Amino acid sequence: MWHSTSLAPNADFNFFSWARVYQTIGLPFLFIPITSASYVGLPPGKTSEASSLINVARNLGGSIGISLAGAALANSSQVHQNYLTAHLVPRRLHTSSPPGRHRAAFNNAPQPEAQKRAFVLVEQVVQHQATLLSYIDVFAGLALTAAVLVPVAFLLLRQPRKATAPH
Repeated sequence: MWHSTSLAPNADFNFFSWARVYQTIGLPFLFIPITSASYVGLPPGKTSEASSLINVARNLGGSIGISLAGAALANSSQVHQNYLTAHLVPRRLHTSSPPGRHRAAFNNAPQPEAQKRAFVLVEQVVQHQATLLSYIDVFAGLALTAAVLVPVAFLLLRQPRKATAPH
């Protein structure tokens, strides 16, 4: 997740493949301790029920996590869009030349239409930047959450103490 906080608009296949490699390396360190800890102390006859409960909890937790990430993404996108829009400088919008690939759309249109197209282009750029920044925020939040929860895995490594009979 921390690698994904350096996401850029021009991210290439190499960026996403390394993100997947890091994720694949980290997953066993998550699932193996959780699965091992969930079977500690269970009689052998109850492992199928435990497996069912673990799968339900994992699916439910994944669904809740995806919902929370989606809500955080939408909220963060709105916040970034408001911030970026508030910091636009209108006089620069009128005087700067349009990007090369959009120049033809502006040159062949009457002034009101060209101005409308320019504002639509600026709006699209602001929305794309706000979305990118919100994804970075969500990845940073997930990375921080994972870092805070790492000590929990070490707590799961502790063996339960056997009860001693009183003398």
